[in-house]
Amino acid sequence: MSESVLSCRELTKSYQIGPEPVWVFDGLNLDIQAGDMVSIVGTSGAGKSTLLHLMAGLDLPSSGAVTVDGEDLSRMSERRRSQVRNETLGFVFQFHHLLHEFTALDNVLMPTRIRRKPNAQDRDYALSLLEGVGVAHRAEHKPSELSGGERQRVAIARSLMNRPRLVLMDEPTGNLDTQTSGQIQELILGLNKTAQCSFVVVTHNHDLAARMPVRYRLEQGRLEAY
Repeated sequence: MSESVLSCRELTKSYQIGPEPVWVFDGLNLDIQAGDMVSIVGTSGAGKSTLLHLMAGLDLPSSGAVTVDGEDLSRMSERRRSQVRNETLGFVFQFHHLLHEFTALDNVLMPTRIRRKPNAQDRDYALSLLEGVGVAHRAEHKPSELSGGERQRVAIARSLMNRPRLVLMDEPTGNLDTQTSGQIQELILGLNKTAQCSFVVVTHNHDLAARMPVRYRLEQGRLEAY
């Protein structure tokens, strides 16, 4: 049996909007195993990004539990949650969120900088990640000097810097043209094998979603396999 990296158990989430709470999830369950490649689709407003935030500990559920390597994120201190995000999880967003004053290489090194000053081995590994995503030749360029696809490749390399067990991706191809989107799709699928980590990809792109071995649709607060 595969080792569970992340689990959601009877997850609920509500927001107070006006006099009545608005429920986003109602008893949602999900297991991510080591090496899984999972896609989640759903209409706008279904709660896909909210689910990713809960999985990352950036937000906490109203009830239920999200566990990472068996630890309940809700029971952790904020410092411990930050540590888990830095050491166990990686993130890629629709908008790359690169730091514009830093080079591509320095952006990839940023997760390590949060913990300590990067050393020569860290820089070598960051360069190997940039090479792996096809932009090593752009290592010393700043984000303003890169194309949209190149920026997203740098963001993907950054998400792998601390050798996470799970990478969470929120619309990783949503801001790209069709050709570049296809290239990023191929990159993501290949990284699942070479990076030896799990991926959860939230996307409107049904072509990308359909290529994942494990597929879910988020509807009415619940995940349904499809």
